[in-house]
Amino acid sequence: MNISRFVVEHIDWETCRDYWIDVYHFDNQPEKTYHEVVRKLGNMHCGIEDPERYCYGVIDTETDYLIGATQFMQWDKHTVRNRVLNIRPEYRMLGLAWFKYSEAWKMDWLNRGFKLMSWSRTTHMNWFGDRGYKDMMIEPEFDHMAQLINFDEYWKNPEKFKEKYWTEEAKEFFYNPTIKLTTKQCDAIHEASFSSAKLL
Repeated sequence: MNISRFVVEHIDWETCRDYWIDVYHFDNQPEKTYHEVVRKLGNMHCGIEDPERYCYGVIDTETDYLIGATQFMQWDKHTVRNRVLNIRPEYRMLGLAWFKYSEAWKMDWLNRGFKLMSWSRTTHMNWFGDRGYKDMMIEPEFDHMAQLINFDEYWKNPEKFKEKYWTEEAKEFFYNPTIKLTTKQCDAIHEASFSSAKLL
């Protein structure tokens, strides 16, 4: 079984938010209130009154199972902010987080002059750095670091971009729809699709 079964589609804000809750993404903040528009990240502020924004989901087309969700929101005239790297544990190590971000960029933001910013947890900084994101601050704030990438450059020549910026570890987990899933991966996916409630 290959992994061409996965697609990235637009989803509504409520579905995106419910996914984050379902996977306990903010489990260290049990009283967290989820806002569709977040205007403050550390000392940075979004001054756009009604910023352009879209939510995206990674769908396993064989089960209609939502396995990852993010939101991209315009932060200023140069920058779009991405939210939440999370992919369900049983679907990890397939490159689907990068697939989610890169396909979302291509759907709505490509060649519009923006760069993509992540407000990354310090525990996730290396994941972004290994794939070409550059730190925007000298030191983290509130255990987060603003990191920036030029996804337009990636889509001009993905292979050249990977050779220029990616570490060997990152290349190992690059999404490739022709890769065959192992028996262990198939079993984990099969079990998860029946043990968890579908969100779509």
